[in-house]
Amino acid sequence: MAVKSYEFKNIYPSAGKVRSLVAADLWVVSEKRVKRLPDRSQVGREYDAMFAVLQGLVNREEPRVYLSFSHPKGTSANDNAWLKYFEERFSIPVRRLDTPFELFDEFGDLVRGVILYDAEEHNSINLAVMLSGRKNCLPVTAELCDELKDKYPWAANVEDDLRGRFANDYDLNLWAHEKIQPDCYPHIVVHQAGMGPFIYDYVVAHNLFLFHSSHTMKNRKAMALTNSVYQAMARPGQVMGWLDKYTPEIEYTARIAKNGCFETCNGPAPNLSVHSGIDAAPRYVPRKLTAAQKEVEKKVYVTYVASDGDALWCLAGFFFGNFNGEGRGDVPVAWEMQMLCRHFAPAMLQYYIDKLPPNDTLVASTSGAGYTYPNLHPDPASYVKFTEEYLKLTGIRTVFAGIHNPYEAVYWRDTEADRRKLTELYRKHAPSAMGVVRGYSGGAFLEGNSFEPDAAPFVCFTTGTNAAEKILPETLKAIEACDQRPLFVSVHLTNTQGDVNNALREAADTLAEQGHEVVSLDEWFAKIKAAAKKGWLDEGLYPDRNDHLARMQEENVKSWRKGTREAFEKTLRKCLVPDEKLDNDFPALWGSGQPRNEKQRTFSTLEEDLGFSVLFTGQIMADAVAKAHGIYEHDLRELARLFETEMSHIESIGVLSECLRGWLKWEEETITIAAAKDLARRMLELLPRLDADFTKGEAQAP
Repeated sequence: MAVKSYEFKNIYPSAGKVRSLVAADLWVVSEKRVKRLPDRSQVGREYDAMFAVLQGLVNREEPRVYLSFSHPKGTSANDNAWLKYFEERFSIPVRRLDTPFELFDEFGDLVRGVILYDAEEHNSINLAVMLSGRKNCLPVTAELCDELKDKYPWAANVEDDLRGRFANDYDLNLWAHEKIQPDCYPHIVVHQAGMGPFIYDYVVAHNLFLFHSSHTMKNRKAMALTNSVYQAMARPGQVMGWLDKYTPEIEYTARIAKNGCFETCNGPAPNLSVHSGIDAAPRYVPRKLTAAQKEVEKKVYVTYVASDGDALWCLAGFFFGNFNGEGRGDVPVAWEMQMLCRHFAPAMLQYYIDKLPPNDTLVASTSGAGYTYPNLHPDPASYVKFTEEYLKLTGIRTVFAGIHNPYEAVYWRDTEADRRKLTELYRKHAPSAMGVVRGYSGGAFLEGNSFEPDAAPFVCFTTGTNAAEKILPETLKAIEACDQRPLFVSVHLTNTQGDVNNALREAADTLAEQGHEVVSLDEWFAKIKAAAKKGWLDEGLYPDRNDHLARMQEENVKSWRKGTREAFEKTLRKCLVPDEKLDNDFPALWGSGQPRNEKQRTFSTLEEDLGFSVLFTGQIMADAVAKAHGIYEHDLRELARLFETEMSHIESIGVLSECLRGWLKWEEETITIAAAKDLARRMLELLPRLDADFTKGEAQAP
């Protein structure tokens, strides 16, 4: 892959200024035959798609149409709340329609005809949407077309029919890549699997390429197509939309990063063609910390960070409503924010600046400008410099950085080399950042942290939770795990649902009673730097690593005996059935942690599915065995070396090294079904030897 360095520029297509809006609520459709279904069926989505494309056609020159949807992470109330904000904050007149079909009365002259897509092959909607934009049409199913054509003459004009044209999604997207992408807007593509109407208006308004392809390294054929799509983009390059059910988030993000691009998870964040046209230039003014706020004592300091603000659906839904909940502001919180909104959704960023409590702060996420793992970029310095420009534009001064490496580290982990590289890059190329935090949901007791005189701290979250009722218990658990003072605890509120503001208030009260203090992220970083200057953090945030390693070892041995070992055996036996009985279900053990197998195998082969599953299982087993021996190491090369040296006393332990090295060579070498089964057999034979080794280790422990 060619390295593509780039300079900073505003990559977003120009949008007309919003002067007035016509609003329609898609949930309130009066005619019985098109009444929305409560279960959000695909039938209901067909109307969403049609009206969203109409919105894109209308909003090309000047954003005039706004739609309210009902969607999985909220209701039309969220969309209506933004509409109200536009009215009140920017004095934009809004005229509300009784039914969205009134849009045809006002704007039907823009519609030339329809594009038919296959209702059973929902990814054909992607091509239908792009063709509709080019031909001034609307995408419809044959059934919907029949309902419309008696009332609307344009519905009888079928400009194109995609039904039955392509054998599968791969063929469709390959054709689109070759025939459609070259004429699309170069800096942005949209990846969308199935019916995703919330972004169709933006695709149509700005002629964006819309496609679907697996991003996991397991599916070599689809991976090559995905690479080709991203390599055809201009830089800087952004991917909007989200992943499919066959690709875990880590590999989706990693594949985009490896191609030198970044992403935003759009999901149910509609009306981007309107958001991009609001006349706003938001800039956050960080509070100035007092001398007292920068001072540090030998006690516990806790900070809370609300995650996923890099995702447009999270911002559009007000952090599950927590940002607007009763009691917000009683306890300082850092809210993760997508800085790219400064250009493509400025009023969204403006809203959070307007409503931010005095002691709260904003943190750029993830990993600054756009969601990505910078360590995987062909030219990571370009991305970090890009982030620095957005830090200066937005005024935000803290960053949450993502660092994962599914190609060279244990799945969902990273390497020490990655951490060192990114620490240097952020300090060198993002000087506006006063501190960088990493590690989704925690792990800092065992992860490395970096402190240097007059340099921005680069630290890992201590712990995290996705449930309001666990905020206090997880905070106290982290405090009790370390006797060091001062102790700096960061709690990542990961998509946290429930009464978060009340839970934070209860936590802060309890912590204060125990002599601990809750501070916002900017103050937390300032106190860390003060403690480092005093020499109190000369070995890092949590220097007593041996105690934490011993605790990790004990927990992993218990986990092995309580179910992990049994799960490995079950998985490996599934991989050893006769070839003719191998199916799409192996191995089901790891759930969403591992890419699913596709039943039709248009993306991958049986050989790839089995080989990947066996090597993946070997990698997870290697990680479990290392931790059960008190070894915290995620670099696959180093782990392979450790099994060949420090743990060579265990008979046949070398099979784990073979699995790790096979994973590292995956993109260059194939693994046959016979070779995969041999590895699975040898790992199965290794299990009782590991049992004996763990028992022996406990007997020898002091």
